[in-house]
Amino acid sequence: MIVSQARLLHVTFSQPPSMALTELEKLFNQTGDWMRYAINAWVVYTTGDAMMLASQIRGLSGMQAANIIVSEMSIHYSGYLPKWAWEWLAQRTPPGGIKPTF
Repeated sequence: MIVSQARLLHVTFSQPPSMALTELEKLFNQTGDWMRYAINAWVVYTTGDAMMLASQIRGLSGMQAANIIVSEMSIHYSGYLPKWAWEWLAQRTPPGGIKPTF
């Protein structure tokens, strides 16, 4: 049996979906651990890959018209977020990754 290593996937969309965001977050609950840091942006910690998660999101009722991007966050990332978000990311950054400083 092959066990996939968990990874950080960044999920965002460019237009509000015509569904309650709680439905999207129910999917994230089934997929792994996650945090929401903006109205249209999440980071999901999962063993799944970006293509799988994008397909699952697209399959939700109301998401067919949304522009969706799911991208894997590599070991190198940077930006401006609240301290709690950086702490969440640091706890889940893979070995060898750049731990964010705050």
